[in-house]
Amino acid sequence: MLSFFPTPYPDELLYSILARYHYLAGNSSATHTSIEIFGRRTISSVGLPCYLDLLEKRINNPYLTSEYFINNHTFFPYYNTFFMPSQSKKVKQMMKSEFGQSAYATAGISASRIESKHFLMHCEKCIEEDIDAYGETYWHRIHQLPGIYICHKHNKELHETIVPLRTRNQYEYITATYENVKSNGSHLPIDKQTKPYLLKLAKLTNQLLRGVYYQKEPDSLYKQYKNRLISKGLCSVKGSVSRMDLINSFRSVYNEQFLKLLQSPINETRDNWLSRIFRYHRRSFHPIRHLLVMMFFGENLESYFQLNKEYLPFGNGPWYCLNPMCQDFHTTSVTNLRITPCYNTKKPVGTFACHCGFVYSRRGPDISESDSFKIGRVKEFGDVWKKGLLKLVHEGGSMRGIARQLRCDPITVKRHASLMGVSFSWNNEKLKQAKEEFDSIKKKNSSDFTAHQDKLNQWIDLQSNNPNLSITKLRKIRPELYGYIYRHDRDWLFSNSPKGNKKIVVNNKVNWEERDKHLLESVRLIVQDWDSKADILTRITISEIGRRINKISLLQKKGYKLPKTMEYIQNVVEDVESFQIRRVKWAKKQLRKSGEEIKEWKLYRKASLRRNISNKVKREIIKCLEEYDYEVNNDN
Repeated sequence: MLSFFPTPYPDELLYSILARYHYLAGNSSATHTSIEIFGRRTISSVGLPCYLDLLEKRINNPYLTSEYFINNHTFFPYYNTFFMPSQSKKVKQMMKSEFGQSAYATAGISASRIESKHFLMHCEKCIEEDIDAYGETYWHRIHQLPGIYICHKHNKELHETIVPLRTRNQYEYITATYENVKSNGSHLPIDKQTKPYLLKLAKLTNQLLRGVYYQKEPDSLYKQYKNRLISKGLCSVKGSVSRMDLINSFRSVYNEQFLKLLQSPINETRDNWLSRIFRYHRRSFHPIRHLLVMMFFGENLESYFQLNKEYLPFGNGPWYCLNPMCQDFHTTSVTNLRITPCYNTKKPVGTFACHCGFVYSRRGPDISESDSFKIGRVKEFGDVWKKGLLKLVHEGGSMRGIARQLRCDPITVKRHASLMGVSFSWNNEKLKQAKEEFDSIKKKNSSDFTAHQDKLNQWIDLQSNNPNLSITKLRKIRPELYGYIYRHDRDWLFSNSPKGNKKIVVNNKVNWEERDKHLLESVRLIVQDWDSKADILTRITISEIGRRINKISLLQKKGYKLPKTMEYIQNVVEDVESFQIRRVKWAKKQLRKSGEEIKEWKLYRKASLRRNISNKVKREIIKCLEEYDYEVNNDN
């Protein structure tokens, strides 16, 4: 039984609480602290600690239960938001028991390509507030999560400390003393474009840590994402995602630098993470990638964790009957709706069938109330409409008058009356109108006809004088003549003009599999010989690889057709940190080759490095110096 236990602070990591206990207890060994707290030797874990039932028993405080620590002082609520229901129970049980080391694997964290931070981080403004409020500072939970580089409260960049997230001594507890958090003032350089997105991500992450959002069904988020894709026109009604349109739309929102910073770059292969997250979720996805998708759609978190709503491009039924002959005209009497994708636009098309037999369709989605009264196409008029047509014909109405009452085209009225064998006199009206038009043409002055014929002869002469010119070039020579004939005798113009030469289309289909194979070999040769004879090193990027093989446009525009080549390139390209490490190793070789003594300042100068490099690069420099000292001592 513990004689005392520190009072937990808001959003404090359990690791930080135990570190404060270690400090206050005055223990010289972290192992002794572990035995005092848990009654046995355990590993110190920052994110998902275990043995929490043992801790609850040792504290013997009705408020400080294992459930309380899990929900308020660990990473569990962050990951639990996107767990499957069964997965959530397993991970929580593991954290309470002695099998907590398997929690990371069960949560899918171990298999994730998104790595944890290497060092604990802090916000300078939070430190000041902590000291003013509590007289000391502590490790804030949200600051240590992957992808969090901005403080959600103060909109300030987080600073990296020298305290590693995973210490060499697995039983060590390090407190957030003023000296520790101030030891290293380095932080990631964040541009103005990226900062608003990182702040938004931090705020959403803070909402996840409240633990109020979780999936009630295994496929709830999958359905929510699919519905939003359909509404954006990036997915058909039947669920087929337009992969390239989705990737291009996603890249228009997030730049490549931001996605790399969050360890979520997108390649154009069919198996990239963005394509997989819109398929049925048979595996876990890191919360960062879920949040990127939610930010892409631009909706609040609450909307994703409500009851699953079916995508309704035409709203909830019933819908309006638009048959003017039906007794239910303009009332919501239609209950039969079938939704199919449009062949050209892939947008939803609704086919509405009323009990009167009237069937119409329109392309959606409906935006306003007035859209509910629109007809795109009538597929079936039905018996009620046809009986109404017969009644209006027998009453002696005109064709246009009947069309107005039936809300359709006059030609439609005529066609359906003819199909039903109805005798009518509309043809006589049309013949009379045609006769009047013919008489008016006949009364034209013969001089007008002569002038018209002269214009036609001029066009024939123009072609005779320029036999090799096309109709477009002839038009440029005599634009006024072309314009006259085009307005008055268009059919004659096209019948008596040079015909355009048909372009011969050579169908040279590209064997992309073969091209991918040859291009992969070229890229491998380039990368293997990269900077072998250069005086200045060059960073390995997809753009530089493309320039060196003279295929930069092919890689950028058709990369999705070259899966093997792009996979290899993704594995060999360097981020800034990797390139700096390679420069350090190269600098060491150059100094050894010239016989110079290897010193820290020489490595910095030779590798063209500044002092604000990451801790990983600094460790590589220290490693080079230690290797050099070892080699010198052994030679002596």
